[in-house]
Amino acid sequence: MADPLNNLRTVYHDLARRVSRTLRTQLGDGLHLRSQRDKVLRFMADASVHMGEFPAEEFAALWASADTMVAQLDSACHQSTDSPDGPALVVAQCVRSGKQGRPRVHIEPAFLAEALALRAVGGIAPVIACSARTIHRRALELGLMAPAPPVARVTALPNGEITCTYNVRAARNIVLW
Repeated sequence: MADPLNNLRTVYHDLARRVSRTLRTQLGDGLHLRSQRDKVLRFMADASVHMGEFPAEEFAALWASADTMVAQLDSACHQSTDSPDGPALVVAQCVRSGKQGRPRVHIEPAFLAEALALRAVGGIAPVIACSARTIHRRALELGLMAPAPPVARVTALPNGEITCTYNVRAARNIVLW
């Protein structure tokens, strides 16, 4: 038959090592820290079942150590590894004009230029929390993008006929319903 006392000691040492590693590597990661905290609490519940088999001093030290682990894991949930050097950068903000309708989204031109060099408008939109169309419009206004050619061009010929010339590249994206 297995010795529950030695098993609990082994589990305790393994748990202490894991908690120590978690506290060093997962600072601020609430989900992972709470998971480790739950494991410590489960261990405490299991150890309390076998409390009579432990020497009194050893059980008191075990309980105090587990209690310290829980306290450290709780405080680590609210900490961050990097303290901010200054205020957060504001790259986009809503500008209200006092008129009806949606407020205009102002995007910092330097940020938009750099972001467009790295991603397409659809990849920037979730970062700024606006639509890709808004990103595209601001890029056009700032001259960071060139407008696409028209899909179709209607021209009147000298003989009076009207022709419609389609831009093949733009027409590829037409969706007909």
